[in-house]
Parts: sequence; structure tokens; C-alpha cells
Amino acid sequence: MSEKNIQSEDYISFSGLKQFFIRILRLFFGGMEMIGDICRKSWALLLTGILVGGLVGWLYHSVTGRKYKVSMVVAYQAGDKRTYMNIVDQLDLLVRTGSGDRLAAQLGISPLLAGNVTYLGTENLLGIPLDKDTTIIHSFRIVATFASPFGVDSLGSSLIDYINGLPYLKKEIEAQNNIAQDQLAYIQVEMARIDSLKKDYSRSLVTVKPGPGFYNNVFDPASIYKQSYTLDSLKTEIGKFLIHRDRALSIVIPFNAANRPQSMSKTMSVAAWLVLGFLVGFIFAALGEIKKKINVS
Repeated sequence: MSEKNIQSEDYISFSGLKQFFIRILRLFFGGMEMIGDICRKSWALLLTGILVGGLVGWLYHSVTGRKYKVSMVVAYQAGDKRTYMNIVDQLDLLVRTGSGDRLAAQLGISPLLAGNVTYLGTENLLGIPLDKDTTIIHSFRIVATFASPFGVDSLGSSLIDYINGLPYLKKEIEAQNNIAQDQLAYIQVEMARIDSLKKDYSRSLVTVKPGPGFYNNVFDPASIYKQSYTLDSLKTEIGKFLIHRDRALSIVIPFNAANRPQSMSKTMSVAAWLVLGFLVGFIFAALGEIKKKINVS
């Protein structure tokens, strides 16, 4: 390609790039100069923001304190997830309103342990609130926060006992058990009838020589034994149901005491609010300086 064919846009404009960096540097140093002016002229406002922020951080941590968050996985056999969400929300209402004595009375725990609870809630296994959960899994989490790790395991068992003792849940479990008992009684009658057919079939083999069409006229042994196996399997399943599903709610994974709080420490809380207070004070100071320059111009 000859020099005549080279267009001007093929060259890099170093002068334009130089001007761009000069503007960036001017903007940077201008901003630093403005920050210095604001800090020099409005140091009292910035100091006030820092002090107020530190005080708010200290008060916030003093009020909220440390929080130990734990969760418990449970499985339910009666009602639905919203039922248990509403039950736990009602208990959390007692926590939030400071009704520790009522919470202690309902759960059968000491007032000291009830006062240690700062939150009760529910969520599915993915952390989604139960009122927004669309899964069909019969398990969810009960979450709680404590001011200290004291009594975490005791609260879990007391909470489950309280829920299982609610009359409408006990009534539903009893209705399910009654249905299962009726099914079990029916299966036992059917199995006794099949056992009688098996005995008749065994005697017929001894007294009668099977001929053509014998099985069609009497019964099909394969079908009888298949039905017997099916009924025996159903009997086993119903037996397991009656043994393991006698409660509306059962614990899968209990509460585990947290060794370390999940909340921010007092030092971190004060430091964070100090920075926030400084930023708020700086914003007000900057707005004041900008307003002055606008009025002068």
C-alpha cells in the first residue's frame, strides 16, 4: 500500500489522547483540592457526623445485641406448610411484642429461655418463605435467633411438642390413623380369605387330579399368590405409617447451638456507623460548598 493510499484516520491522534489524560488528571486533582477545602472549612460538621455515627452504632449494638441464628429441619404429616408458618408467626409475634411470659407458658419453657429468643420464623429448604413455596416436599426449616446460645436444643423440642399438641393437628392425625386402621383390618380379612383359598388349592391337588381347564374353573394360583404379595406389602406400609406417623411434626435435623454470633461485633458496628456518619457529614458539607459557589457566581 502506497503512502498516498493511507488515510488520515489510520493514524493514532496522540495529541487527542494527551488532552484526554490531562483532563482526567485535572479532574482528579481538582476533586482532591475540593475535598481538602471541604475538610478544612467544614471540619466541625464532619467531626459531628463521626461522633453521631459512632454513638448510633454503639446504641444500635446495645439494643440489638449479639444474634445467634440457628435452624431446624422438620417433616410434617398433617396440614400444610402455611399451617405451620402461621403457627410459628404467632409465636414470633409474642417474641416481637415482648410477651416472654406468654411464650414461656405456651411452650412450657422458663421465662429466662423465652427472653433469650429474639426471632422465630419458617422457610423452605432453599431459604424461600413458606407462603411463596411451591414445592411438594414435606419438609421445611424452622429458624430462630437467640441473644446467647443458651437453651437452643431445649427450645427446639419444646416447640415441636407445642405444635404437635395443638387440637386440630392431633384430630387430623387421629383421623389419618383411623383410616389406616380400617385399611389394615380390611387387608387382614382379605389375607385370611386368600390363605383359605391356598389351603383349598393344596387339598385339591391331593384329592383331585388336575385336568384340562382345571385352573380356569377353580382359580389361577399365580394370580392368588400375586394378590397375597401385594396385600402383604400394603400391610407392611400401613404398619410403618402407624408407627412413624403418629405426630403431625417430627424433627429431621435438630437445632444446633451456634458457637459464634452471626451478628456484627460492637467494634465493627461502631466503625461502620463512624464511616457512615462521616459520609453523611461530608455530603452535607459538599452541598454547602457547591451552594456557596453558585451564589457567588
